[in-house]
Amino acid sequence: MVTKQTIRTLVVVSLTLNIISFALTYTFTNPTALGSVIIGIFGLAGSVLTLITLILALIRQARLKQWGWFIGTLLFSFLCLIIYLIATPEIPQYPVQRTGYYPMQPYQPMQPYQPSQSYQPEFYPTEPTPQYEEPIQQYEPQSYQEATDPEFYRERRQPESHQE
Repeated sequence: MVTKQTIRTLVVVSLTLNIISFALTYTFTNPTALGSVIIGIFGLAGSVLTLITLILALIRQARLKQWGWFIGTLLFSFLCLIIYLIATPEIPQYPVQRTGYYPMQPYQPMQPYQPSQSYQPEFYPTEPTPQYEEPIQQYEPQSYQEATDPEFYRERRQPESHQE
């Protein structure tokens, strides 16, 4: 991973090359062919180094998930990059999630459960089971007349044991 120190060094070198190129351009008002080539070499080297520096800074910001700085560097390039190098610490203050393979822990069998000797479960006395009783038979009338006839129900009363 590219460190901020590497980016800082590249910024200084590219800025120095660009300043030399501009200084030579304005110093020599009418340069010779050799002077033009030298100015071009300094200018081209400074521009290529600036582009490499910006790409490396964008890769670093993307890896650290610093999306605000990433967008700022993408839009305002060199100015935002210099502010980024001055304002942010080398190590981010928040934890960076790292993806990767973490090997599984080996299986460690557990000891079987053994109740303590002092524990004695309580047994409650059981109640006697109730005697079986025949279910109450219910008579349903088959017609409307049977349902309205009071004698139908008197004949089919509940047994004495089920009366309340």
